[in-house]
Order: sequence, then structure tokens, then C-alpha cells
Amino acid sequence: MNYTDIKRTYFVTKDYGKFKKLKGNRDVADIRKRKIISSIEKVGWVENPIIVNENMEVIDGQGRLDALKELDMEVPYIVAIGAGKEQCIQMNIGQTNWRLMDYILSYAETGDKPYIYLASLCDKYREFDPKTIASITKGVVEISSSVIRNGVFQMSDEDYYRTAKTLDFIEGLYGSIKSIPGQTAVAVTCIAWAINNTGASKDRIYRAITDNAPLFKPLVRTGYALFLEDLSFYYNKNLKTKESKISFDSLWKLKSLREG
Repeated sequence: MNYTDIKRTYFVTKDYGKFKKLKGNRDVADIRKRKIISSIEKVGWVENPIIVNENMEVIDGQGRLDALKELDMEVPYIVAIGAGKEQCIQMNIGQTNWRLMDYILSYAETGDKPYIYLASLCDKYREFDPKTIASITKGVVEISSSVIRNGVFQMSDEDYYRTAKTLDFIEGLYGSIKSIPGQTAVAVTCIAWAINNTGASKDRIYRAITDNAPLFKPLVRTGYALFLEDLSFYYNKNLKTKESKISFDSLWKLKSLREG
């Protein structure tokens, strides 16, 4: 059956089996489906057609489809010829209910190698948030979330193995890092940067954190230089030779200036 209004033509069906999940689209969280069902039961169904392509793959409205199926209700849908993964992701970029991890898994499912690597790291090191892990892979203090969302994130084989090795080290420090008040992600990204960009002793970094974590200043959202200043102080403490001392904050500022 099909209906026409002044804007568009759409179809209605109860043949739920004809709809397919688009490869690369996220799974619908059960809590989201329950919210849609609750809304329909309380205020009724305000007809809002789902969008599919010519292969009946759902581009937009998977949550509504699942809810209507559970309620045994007809599903209104519009066919958008040629729509696919890019349109699906773009439709969701402005939606707050798509987490950064949803984008990572979406691109990974379509075979995008950097995103497969990133998804693997996020799954293995779940105590670290995806943006922090992505930043570490690029050797920077912070990467823009839009780089990940827009599908342009890159990671080489070398990046992947280096990051896994770095996170293994930081994982062993995480108990101490959590005792530093404030934003733990700041400490994690700074430690990773120091390990991979300064040639500092990992053992000494480890001792600087584990022996002095409660003495570090509270970590604010963008307090990278302040944390690196504290790390410099405790790293250099009791070192007698000037040559082996490191000013992490100065090196970071110098690198930022060169890149700028």
C-alpha cells in the first residue's frame, strides 16, 4: 500500500522481513527502543516514515522499525534510491544519541582498516575513552572528534602496534593515575606523548607517577602543560646529572610551535 501527501510518497507494510540492516549502521540500544515504544503507548504513533534504499536496507529509522515490529504495527517507509552508508552516517552526525564509538564501529564494519584497528584498541583497553586512544595513535595530545565522525581518521600498522605497546604500559599505571584528581584522560594522553616523543625513561616515568600521584595538581580539561610540568618535576627529582633531566612541558610547547 502507498500513500501520497503534498511532500512525498511513502509505503506501509507489516512484512517486517523485507527490511534489512544496513552494513555499517549501529545496533539500536534496547533502552532507545523502549523509549519509542513508551512514547507510542502514551501519546500514540505520529507517523514518521523510516527511510530505506532500493535494497530495503534501513538508512534512517532502525529504532522506529524495531519498536513498531514489537508492537505489531504497520511500518511506513520511503525508498531513497542510491542511499547508503554515507547518507546513513550523515543523517546521524547531528544526533546526540550517536556516541563516538558508534561511528568507529560503523566504519569498522564496512572494512575501513584504520577504524578496524581503532575499534580493536577500544575493545581491548576499555578503561580509556575512544578519543583518548585515537589521540595516542596519532602522537598528539588531543585529536578532533570530527576527524573520527567524518570517516577520515587514519592509522597505519606501525601506529597500531606502537599504541598497543603504549597502552599496555599506561594500563599498569592506571591505578595511580586515577588517584590524581580531575581529568584522567589528560594524564593518559600526556604520558603517552612523553613516552613516544621525548626518549624519556619509562621506568622513571613509572616511578614519578606511582610515587607522587596524590601530589600532582588537579587535572583540568586542557591542563596538559601543567601536568607535564609536574611530571617534569617528579621525573627530575633526585637526578644529579643535568643531562638526564627532561622538561616535558618545554618540549611539548616547542613541538606545538613547530607544528603550528
